[in-house]
Amino acid sequence: MRPIFIFIITLFCALCAFAQTETPDSVKARELNEVVVEAQMQRTSSNVTTYYPDRNSKRTAQNAIDLLSSMAIPQINVNPIGGTVTTPSGDEVSIYIDMEPATQEEKDALRPEDVKKVEYFVFPTDPRFNHASM
Repeated sequence: MRPIFIFIITLFCALCAFAQTETPDSVKARELNEVVVEAQMQRTSSNVTTYYPDRNSKRTAQNAIDLLSSMAIPQINVNPIGGTVTTPSGDEVSIYIDMEPATQEEKDALRPEDVKKVEYFVFPTDPRFNHASM
């Protein structure tokens, strides 16, 4: 029994020593002067702010309300439990899909993967919006 125990301990020590040896990297390293990464996640004009959901927001969302919540748009407060969207002052936000008023069923059935952009109008001028903030 004792010789087997000594053999196992010797084998274990050899494996630990082998695991700690450093292998050289096959890729040559070089220093970069500067790296700048830019992304357009939003565009702002005089009457509309357009947000572009990222891949992660689309993947984690289940419906329109989840998508708005995961995008963290600063002009709106989203209550995912109640399914409501309000302005910071507490006014209800009207939600439109393809320029048409969205019903609760349409908000629930919306596939986040299909959303290309979210537009927030402070003072909509198009008569289809009935002068509601969205």
